[in-house]
Amino acid sequence: MRKWPGSPPPEEMEHDRGHHSLRRRREPAGFWDRGRLLRDEAFAAFRNEDLFTSLARRAWARGYTELLERSNREDVQKSPDIMKALAFRPGERVADIGAGTGYFTFQVADAVGSAGSVAALDIAPEMLEYLDLRVKARKAANVTVRRVAPDDPQLAPARVDTVLMIDAIHYVRDRTAYARKLLAALAPGGRMVIIDYRPKPMSERPWGPPPGQQFPREQMDREMEAAGFRVLRSYDFLPEQFFVIYVPRQ
Repeated sequence: MRKWPGSPPPEEMEHDRGHHSLRRRREPAGFWDRGRLLRDEAFAAFRNEDLFTSLARRAWARGYTELLERSNREDVQKSPDIMKALAFRPGERVADIGAGTGYFTFQVADAVGSAGSVAALDIAPEMLEYLDLRVKARKAANVTVRRVAPDDPQLAPARVDTVLMIDAIHYVRDRTAYARKLLAALAPGGRMVIIDYRPKPMSERPWGPPPGQQFPREQMDREMEAAGFRVLRSYDFLPEQFFVIYVPRQ
C-alpha cells in the first residue's frame, strides 16, 4: 500500500490479466523500472495494452517490496520494542491490515501461537501473492492472506482481538468511516493499534508518505474519537512515527 515510493499503483492500472507467465529473463531492459515504462518512448507501444499495465504494476511491486524489506528499516521501525509493548497473548486473533510483505505478520503469528490467528490483509494483489509464498514457505498455518477493498477491511463482527495498522492508515481516505468498521469487528476487550508517520517535508524524509497523506497524531485522535474510540496508551520511542493504542469508548 503506498504512493511514494511505494503507494498502490494508479486505480486505472488493473492487476495482471494473464501475463504471469512472462519471466524476467525474457523482458527487455527497463521492464522492471516503472519510471522508464511511463516515460521512455521505447515503451510507448505498450502503454495501451494489458501487458504494459501488468509490467507497470510488477515494477511498482518490486520497488515497494525492496522498500519494505530494506536492511535498515529497523533503524526507524524498532519492531522488537513494538512487539514488547503490544505483548500479544497466545490465542489472540489479529488482523494485520496493510500487511504488505509480512514484516510484522510473522512476528505476530509467532507471538499468538498455533491457537491464535493472523489475517494478513492488503489491497494490492502483488503484495498478497508475495506474502502468500512466504506463508507457504514458512508453513505458517495460523496466517491467512486475503485481499480487501480500500474502504472496507471486510472483517466479521466481534471476531478480532487486535487490529494492527502499521504505516497503512494514511492510505485510507475516510479514516473515521473506516474506523467505525474496525470498531464493529473488535471482540469485547479488543484494541486497535495505529503506527504511522509524523508529518515531515519530503526534503527531510523522501521515502515517507507524500504530503497529501501525512497528518499529525492529534488529527488521528480526533478522527478515532469520532468513530467511537478513545486513547488507551501511546508510545514515543519511534523516531519517525506515532504509536497509539485505541479501545472502544465506554
